[in-house]
Amino acid sequence: MTLYSEILRAYRGFGASMHRQLAQNPREEKLLLYVVLASLLGFVARVPGMIDAARNSTNEEITIANLVGSNFVTTFFFGLIMLYIIASVSHLIAKIFKGAGTFKKARLALFWAALVIAPLYLVVVALRVVITAPDFVMLSNLAIGLLFVFCWGTCLSIVEKFEGVFLTSLSIVTIFGLIMFGIRLLVLL
Repeated sequence: MTLYSEILRAYRGFGASMHRQLAQNPREEKLLLYVVLASLLGFVARVPGMIDAARNSTNEEITIANLVGSNFVTTFFFGLIMLYIIASVSHLIAKIFKGAGTFKKARLALFWAALVIAPLYLVVVALRVVITAPDFVMLSNLAIGLLFVFCWGTCLSIVEKFEGVFLTSLSIVTIFGLIMFGIRLLVLL
């Protein structure tokens, strides 16, 4: 089965999709492919916004090339490293709650969830070209974010052998929300 068709099948059931991924026991190269493809789709989805920001900017130093170039480096260098760190932290936190997975499986859960949601994000960004209402942008961001957290929570609960997908997803939002709040406080001090 091709990767494209497997991503489409994942929308019928994130859990079943994760079980199929675990059955394949993908090597680290395949995990890297997943995270790079998800990052690439996310980067491509942000390009129209960068072009619009450059065109509307009054600062002459903000050009399309500068925005796209800096975003490319950020996405494919810092972004990939951050995703690896987030997967490791999620596994360490799962260990506290008696998670039975491995670091590799935690990476698979996060990277697969990101890859499954990335095409939908691309479609939603394309719709924003047609539907420019601020409410649509806010609601679509919220919907994509919640769907990603649910998909990741489902995948993580399977690899860590947790019972409740809802509790896992809620824990992800709570823990990473607290971490982001803490970082924000540190920056403000």
